[in-house]
Amino acid sequence: MHLTVENVFGDYVDLLDFIKTKYNAQDKAVIAFGGSYGGMLAAWMRMKHPNKIQGAIAASAPVLGFEGTGNDLSGFGNQLYQTYNIKLPNMTGTSCSDLIKNVFMDISKQTNYDNLNAKW
Repeated sequence: MHLTVENVFGDYVDLLDFIKTKYNAQDKAVIAFGGSYGGMLAAWMRMKHPNKIQGAIAASAPVLGFEGTGNDLSGFGNQLYQTYNIKLPNMTGTSCSDLIKNVFMDISKQTNYDNLNAKW
């Protein structure tokens, strides 16, 4: 199978080996970095190849959002909800997280998106 995450990691390991050999940098540390999906790749690369990647900066990456089988995003959603629920309450008593939740519930029920701007 092609274009899997494991194939991407294998390509990066090969590239790192090539660069380190070409520039005589075998003793230099490698730090992976990225944001969002790239951040997930950086963190996973560090976890799967600690002998090749000495550190990772995973910005905006829901690393802890994958619980159980690795496909359960409820952990990330719950954490996001709690963050907005605690830190950003609005003046009317309805929390920002409840407002966001209501908007997404409305969007998921829509078949015609023309009226969303008027409502929200």
